[in-house]
Amino acid sequence: MLKKSEVVLVAPKYNMAIMRLDEATSIAPGAFVGKTNISRIVANKVTTIGDYAFAECTALKETEFGSLEVIGNYAFYKTGLESTPNLQTVTKIGDYAFAESTLTAVVLPSRNDMPT
Repeated sequence: MLKKSEVVLVAPKYNMAIMRLDEATSIAPGAFVGKTNISRIVANKVTTIGDYAFAECTALKETEFGSLEVIGNYAFYKTGLESTPNLQTVTKIGDYAFAESTLTAVVLPSRNDMPT
């Protein structure tokens, strides 16, 4: 259930190289799946990324999230990411969140409150 103040982004009807999501607080499951023209996402208010949100966005190389808390299952599956999003505030990373992406490593923050 969404809170009254939440803004949720659902699949747009266009592709663009740099996607700015200035007011979104959540990205819906599958919102950008297969959008091959997106190379960078800037979404500083987003706290939750749904399952498969950026799956198969093969050109996606860079992300900028300010206070990300939840990354859904397969959220960045088969992307061209060169580095992970900022994981300092993340409390949950879904199954296979970065599977088959171009990442060579995922660096997790050194925190004691991360679930195992």
